Amino acid sequence: MVKKTVKLDIPTRAIACIYAIALFAFNFFRIFDNNFWGDEAFSIRLARMSVSDMLAATAQDVHPPLYYLLLIGGYNLLGDHGFTYHIVSIIPYLVFLIFSLTFIWKKFGASVAILMTTFVSLLPMAVKYNVEVRMYSLASLFMLFAFCSFYYMITDKKLINYVLFVLSSLAAAYTHYYAMISVAFFYLAFLVYTVIRKEKLWKVWVVYLATIAGYLPWLLSMLSTFLATSKSFWMTSAPSFAAGLLYFFKCSKLWYMALMFMVTMLSLLAVILTDIKALDINKTSGKVKMSLKKPEEKLGDRAFWLLWGAIASIGTLCIGELICILIRPAFNTSYLYPVSSVFWMVCAVSLSQRKSRETLSILVMILTLIACLPQDIETNKVEKAENVEVIKTQDILRDVGDGEKLFTNSKMLGWTLLDYYCPDISYKRVGNIEKNVKEADVFWLAWVDELTSEEVAWISDTGYEEVKHYENAVLGSEYFDLYKFER
Repeated sequence: MVKKTVKLDIPTRAIACIYAIALFAFNFFRIFDNNFWGDEAFSIRLARMSVSDMLAATAQDVHPPLYYLLLIGGYNLLGDHGFTYHIVSIIPYLVFLIFSLTFIWKKFGASVAILMTTFVSLLPMAVKYNVEVRMYSLASLFMLFAFCSFYYMITDKKLINYVLFVLSSLAAAYTHYYAMISVAFFYLAFLVYTVIRKEKLWKVWVVYLATIAGYLPWLLSMLSTFLATSKSFWMTSAPSFAAGLLYFFKCSKLWYMALMFMVTMLSLLAVILTDIKALDINKTSGKVKMSLKKPEEKLGDRAFWLLWGAIASIGTLCIGELICILIRPAFNTSYLYPVSSVFWMVCAVSLSQRKSRETLSILVMILTLIACLPQDIETNKVEKAENVEVIKTQDILRDVGDGEKLFTNSKMLGWTLLDYYCPDISYKRVGNIEKNVKEADVFWLAWVDELTSEEVAWISDTGYEEVKHYENAVLGSEYFDLYKFER
């Protein structure tokens, strides 16, 4: 009788867990600052509202409410601290890591799990959104859930998989509107899959109707928001299509972005051609020859799933570009971040289908470290330095006395930042000084531009004297010069 041996993968899994913990720690220790840019300060403003007031406010915004609901929960649970707001973004990142090292590891293998861990921890855009007080980290997680549950839904017909797909898709749609566009491609894929597999369509209609019913409470608010903002949306230009394609692996190295996009698409193509047996590979005399031939098989479930992951990712970009062309600029490459987790999954799983998957995964991981880690370290240094300057700037602004007015020409300072950092200061956003300073004995300027000779002359001729000037003041990554003038 031959005893069966069970191969344990404990060393590899342990190393992967240590690797993930180290990467999480790098991101986690960045939450202990109080440096927020304008959009983050807007999120914090909503977090301090009641749920009903927040729903009314975000109904006039360009983002759905789920993230803000969680932010309100964090605010009420942990209090008004800088780390409170960051935590609501870093928790989805932590769940992403756990999901990668458990479910993804079990279903798709170690190489896929480690690559997903690497992408979400080291790509500079991920490093940004893992702590930023915006909805992108959460939307990325829900998109990954929706994509994986879609795979289970088409390969395992259990009811729970349909339920998980609908719930994760709704969660993504309630977090970011472009995530809603991305998951819509999965719904189209489900219809296509059902038709080509000649299965009964009633499951498709049930999934569709359940999703529509789940989104109906917010649908009217979404439509009214789009109508209200269609003519006054802040964007004035659209990104190029090429910029969108490169965004999925965005960093400061063009060669890395282009290489990783090509690797993903070529790996996916190889998976598809191999799956339908349209790729003939021969080894003769140590040389490998590849040639195309007539397909012998239908596309398998996994290849179909990967193909539609790529279609959803690039399709979201195409829809965004079409909106900009046909309606008005209303798309930014950052709106691709939620679906980027899907594209990473397509890359990692496609590479894992090769016989040399371990070598390929290690090579991609090393390239990612080389291309991204220096930028990530620099980001960490800049954030720390800015936080120090923010504290200094706040200390100086505490000198603004009762009855003294602060004027600024900064959009971000006037929109949200001064409300967040200096709630007790009376301020006004202005285009010029002369028309706004009226008989004030003391006034302050938070000016993002150098004062013109005309402005300096007016200040002097009107009898004001500069008594304080602090260069390179910063609040929420907004740099400006801070002046105090007295008669």
